[in-house]
Amino acid sequence: MIVLPQGAKLIIERLEEYGYEAYAVGGAVRDAIRGVEANDWDICTSALPQRVLRIFSDFRVIPTGLKHGTVTVLVEDMPFEITTFRTDGDYLDGRHPESVSFQCDLFTDLERRDFTVNAICYSPSKGIKDPFCGVSDIENKLIRAVGEPERRFREDALRIMRAIRFSATLGYDIEKATSEALIKLRETLRLVSAERLQTELKKLVAGKEAPRVLREYKCVIDSFVPLVKRSSASDFEKRISVLGAADTLSLRLALIFGVYGADEAENSMKELKFSNKEIGEVGDIIRFSDMLSCEKRELFLLWGAHKEEFRNYYRYRCLLLSEDEKPFSLLEKEFLLSSLPSSLGDLKVNGRDLKKLGFEGKEIKQALERLLQLSAEGEVENEKEALKKAALEL
Repeated sequence: MIVLPQGAKLIIERLEEYGYEAYAVGGAVRDAIRGVEANDWDICTSALPQRVLRIFSDFRVIPTGLKHGTVTVLVEDMPFEITTFRTDGDYLDGRHPESVSFQCDLFTDLERRDFTVNAICYSPSKGIKDPFCGVSDIENKLIRAVGEPERRFREDALRIMRAIRFSATLGYDIEKATSEALIKLRETLRLVSAERLQTELKKLVAGKEAPRVLREYKCVIDSFVPLVKRSSASDFEKRISVLGAADTLSLRLALIFGVYGADEAENSMKELKFSNKEIGEVGDIIRFSDMLSCEKRELFLLWGAHKEEFRNYYRYRCLLLSEDEKPFSLLEKEFLLSSLPSSLGDLKVNGRDLKKLGFEGKEIKQALERLLQLSAEGEVENEKEALKKAALEL
């Protein structure tokens, strides 16, 4: 049973009161049928955009995309996109229709959509409308293009990434003809902006079945991530085989992009317009994980400077090592490091203590830095009397 949020129910009922057809449509309906909490409810209607603006004039209304028939109505601060039934003109750029026409019916509107699971609509008064058997495909866990697959992908190349992203996030297989078409047309992804590609890639990589999908559709990823294309089959397999054990998006991206080191990963992510924060996090995971087998002093400094991120560095390294190569457990390492000083403020002595011992001026800072090094390397216990004794022996 599909339960609409009150805002969606209100919008549909009001449009019907004015004599128009109106339905909830798309991903929220799909998720509701799957028994998953749905968000971002969209409405399709036979009412023209200007008419929608007038019908909901007592609400806050945003003319989101009047050219394409979309108006956003806020009901108790929750946004609902209302789009007029439409049919699309030719897609000359492989991304956007040259024109749209609002002279159509519900079937024609659903017919232009990407996949059957997204071409289902619902209203409380008329129930489910499913002309392309999307409910059956949900039951069979299948991603299938609406109509002729090649036509769908030639219209909008981004649908290629959406198909494999849905496969990863929903755990669905891709129907044979749809799969063959997206592989055949994968080079058309060059028509898609870098920003849209990286958004889809992040969602895919975060998906519960990302390893399977990346393995099956590596050739699609190759078409816009040269770094992946250059990686050997064995190294790529090694990385995606542990992807499921990586519990943060940054770790998963590091596994995908880290095959040739931090600099190459950062450059590749820049080309795909990842944010500076994302690039920095992934680059640091790859770069600093190599330091986890270094000398004690460097390891402790790394811990001191990056306590919050340290777990990701360690986790990344362990994912890529065999069991007999792995250092001692993360908990053991964290316990050890947390008990050792990583900055002057962690020392149990300070400048006043050293001044009482006869140190003056620059000598105080120099002595404190030397005591920090000795303590971090485990040569001197980080206790006041032991540090004072060591200071007198400097």
